[in-house]
Amino acid sequence: MNAELRVLEAEGNALKEPERTESTSGNGTGGLSGQPATISNPKGPGRKRGPKPDYETAAHVAEIVARVAPDEDWRSKREEICEELDDAQIPIPSKWRREVPPCRSWSEQLDRQKLLKVISYRCQQAITSGWSKK
Repeated sequence: MNAELRVLEAEGNALKEPERTESTSGNGTGGLSGQPATISNPKGPGRKRGPKPDYETAAHVAEIVARVAPDEDWRSKREEICEELDDAQIPIPSKWRREVPPCRSWSEQLDRQKLLKVISYRCQQAITSGWSKK
């Protein structure tokens, strides 16, 4: 019986996590000896989720907003901005086409808050990408 207990203890010790040791070399292993600092992804580098930003379209939207409302009060001129965006054939957000009723142009968007949010977001994208008013 004593021998069986020793075998079970030995198997239990083998299944335990490796002991943490104090690392004085500063190799960034986090105290685990023999393990790399980073874990590599076998499928390659990860990608961000969601659609890629369209900085070119954002720059066109920001350019039209700056041209129609140079005094920075573009929210009050949203109808003129929408007409200009439609004339320039700037694509609308793809989700708008799936709404009920479907929206096919900037001027057809009935939800004012949604429209202002999209225009504001595109202007912020243009600023982030380095576009500036001239």
